[in-house]
Amino acid sequence: AIPCGRLSPTYAMREGRFNSRLSSSGRGCGRVVLRITSGNICNSIIIFRKKTSRSDKKDYFCALNLNLKESKNMSKPLKGKIENTTAYMLAIPRNEADIESPDKLFAHLRGAKDFTLMNISHDEELDCPTLYIAYKEEIYLIAVEPADFNYDEGYFKHKLSDENIEELEAATTGLQLSMLFSKHALDSYHLLLKVLYCLVPDLIGVYNCNSFMLLSPLWVRTAAEAATPPAPSYLYTIHAVSDDNGKVWLHTHGLNCCGVMDLEIIETDKEHYSKHGDVLTNMADNAISKGTLADEKELIYTGSLASGECLVTTWVNWREGLKMYDENIMGGIKDREDEAHAQDTGLVFAYLSEGDYKKGKYTPLTKIKEEEWENPLYMVSDEETLRMSELARERLPYLREGLKRDGAQAIVKIGLDVDKDSLEEAGCDHEHIWFEVDEITGDRISGSLIQEPYFVASMHEGSTGTYTFDKLTDWILYVDDQKITPDSVYLLSLLN
Repeated sequence: AIPCGRLSPTYAMREGRFNSRLSSSGRGCGRVVLRITSGNICNSIIIFRKKTSRSDKKDYFCALNLNLKESKNMSKPLKGKIENTTAYMLAIPRNEADIESPDKLFAHLRGAKDFTLMNISHDEELDCPTLYIAYKEEIYLIAVEPADFNYDEGYFKHKLSDENIEELEAATTGLQLSMLFSKHALDSYHLLLKVLYCLVPDLIGVYNCNSFMLLSPLWVRTAAEAATPPAPSYLYTIHAVSDDNGKVWLHTHGLNCCGVMDLEIIETDKEHYSKHGDVLTNMADNAISKGTLADEKELIYTGSLASGECLVTTWVNWREGLKMYDENIMGGIKDREDEAHAQDTGLVFAYLSEGDYKKGKYTPLTKIKEEEWENPLYMVSDEETLRMSELARERLPYLREGLKRDGAQAIVKIGLDVDKDSLEEAGCDHEHIWFEVDEITGDRISGSLIQEPYFVASMHEGSTGTYTFDKLTDWILYVDDQKITPDSVYLLSLLN
């Protein structure tokens, strides 16, 4: 069997972060909002129902000819790591007059504490100012220019107040920043947020043009002021497009900005697309946090299925991958007429055995038995584990404040030392596991274990313990029917 690699045994308890947003593939399509609930996790996913009729046959044959022509040059395996595409983000000001004067805008940058403005020059090609900014031992070039904004509720990433929505509906102009990310995509994204907020502190929203994601101004403020970057899931979205037969095409948008292939799953359905989407989420998160993606058809140790068998995935360029499906499948060649769905994207498959890998035999995820998708465990990179831990500790004041509210409860994830005789099996020094919070005093958290550990024999569900903050890796606050994590503390500002 293919070795499983290092797993986080409690990853299945982690917050689900599968999101879908409006894309160009949804032109002329009706939308159906589905709510998928699993335990305490609730994901809202927008499904686009694709019309089956097609009036423009010429476009179809042009796309087919393009596919056949380009496929001749696809015999060599593609690289998972690609050249970054440009990242675009749009800050929408409360008052358009705030972005009319470049001099006033750039004056805000002079006193920035988190980055250093090195120079401002005029970009002749783009015909707009370009900022030269030093941040974490990198120099970034950021183009700045006004751009049109058109509100669409399908772009939502966050919960917004009614007043905020009314402001966005009336807005027509924003300040667009564009740049190439460095090899550290999360740091690059974080810098972009910091610069946007510094330029336009009185904003009503930020729109990520690459992932079609509209961000709350409250979230942007907390993210921009933080020392720790936001979660990788903020750099991309997963779109779900369905046909009249209930088949669903899942695909990401935004990963190309991070220098890796976008990813897709073909022919899932409305009953299973959320679980299959979790695979895309995990692969995308790890690719962003590691700064790379395995090359085409190479092994990606993604997690462990319900039976304990390893989930080993791979990706294949979309032209080759589509050969396994009917030509009229959702996500097929007919849906590849626009550039966004026809370049630098790969279909995700699984290797069911080491022998399959050696033979180059990959299998659609939809062919894996349904029972295997019950509470699978997913790998979390060391980089993401560290980021989550740092953000959880940085945002502890919000947890303390939230617990003062009537009826508030919380759980915290603590990194327990793995037993010495289980180190080899665990593949890591710590098992990250959830406790219900009993008390937070000084620099310590006391709580009761709410699940059974895998590799700590002395602890069982119901066991109690007190731990210093350096053991904390995550937390969730439940208050006023809201689930608040370190990455969504902005929600506390919306509570009555």
